[in-house]
Amino acid sequence: KVLENGVEENGHTQKRVKYSSSDSTLLLEEKSNHPYGVQPWGNFFSKSIDGENLSGSTEVANCRPGGLGSFQVFEDESLLYLLSFLSIKELLTISSVSKAFYVFCQEDEALWKPIVLSTLQGSFKYHLTWQDTLRTTLYESNLNSKSKPLPERKPIRVHNFYSDTLLQPFYATHSDLTP
Repeated sequence: KVLENGVEENGHTQKRVKYSSSDSTLLLEEKSNHPYGVQPWGNFFSKSIDGENLSGSTEVANCRPGGLGSFQVFEDESLLYLLSFLSIKELLTISSVSKAFYVFCQEDEALWKPIVLSTLQGSFKYHLTWQDTLRTTLYESNLNSKSKPLPERKPIRVHNFYSDTLLQPFYATHSDLTP
């Protein structure tokens, strides 16, 4: 739904919409939020200083320690390195263990890109993410005339998850580089 002044309302977010006269395409101008709700560590520290917590406690919620259990001792980079040795089935299984593991197992460049490149060996068409590319390509290779369309994969937003390691690649790929 497009509102006044070129602002489009879509669920809970608003995006400024502008039409490109050169190729008649729709351009979206927005500071993108991570699809899984990952926030920079700085947000955690600023909330800690400000005492921002809905429960009235001075402790700020962080789902990472409880969600990772014994793996919380690892830095984010080390945890991604360990997860990179898992198979597709193992990654999908461990992503259902907790919200924290779910977010880690969605890391596209470190985990899903190598799987796509080694599994599909170049015979694929890239879709939105490397995980979606794998999912779509494997689904299409098993199609028959009675198959239903592949349902859209919607990310689950996790609250109170902080990681610069997981956030930086997202910002790098979603930054507007136009002057």
